[in-house]
Amino acid sequence: MQPTWTAPPNAPHYDYWLCTTGNLDRCVFRFLLRLQLCAKSSPLTLTYRKMFIGGLNWETTEQSLKDYFSQFGEVSECTVMRDSATGRSRGFGFLTFKDPKCVNIVMVKEHHLDGKIIDPKRAIPREEQERTSKIFVGGVSQEATEEDFRNFFKQFGRVVDATLMMDKDTGRPRGFGFVTFDGDAAVDATLSGPLQILGKAIEVKRAQPR
Repeated sequence: MQPTWTAPPNAPHYDYWLCTTGNLDRCVFRFLLRLQLCAKSSPLTLTYRKMFIGGLNWETTEQSLKDYFSQFGEVSECTVMRDSATGRSRGFGFLTFKDPKCVNIVMVKEHHLDGKIIDPKRAIPREEQERTSKIFVGGVSQEATEEDFRNFFKQFGRVVDATLMMDKDTGRPRGFGFVTFDGDAAVDATLSGPLQILGKAIEVKRAQPR
């Protein structure tokens, strides 16, 4: 039975009107269209399109990185992380595909770029991460303060906590500590290459849960 009122396409009750006047095909079409639009703008979908790329050649540029991965699909964003002081590459970067299916294609093969085997990884959605991501840092200079320690690791991501372990008797640093980030991508970044604090090489490992 037809209702006694009509509604323009942009009216709040238009979907209801379509479904109650026998326009089922148009109703289903509008519903599916809305689902598609929501999926395209979903933060989770955006996360599944992102990748961390480690092990880059120091000479690899954003353009060469984008050119390489464009063979797997359209790349919407691409960044090679660089040292803020020297401008030199830090040996890792991030890229985002337009289609999340491209990430799956990348993950199933070995990749070589500019003479090096590179290490692409899927950016892990927050829903699949632990609340925090923690690393162990060894070989820290005795001259480094906790502020030096924290400030160094800020370049990789937001630092939730940074603690240098101290000798209870002397109050001096014991040469190691722990850093907690708010995401796993920052942990991957710290593991991607050799690092130094105050000119001294440090050892970085993913902290093991107790």
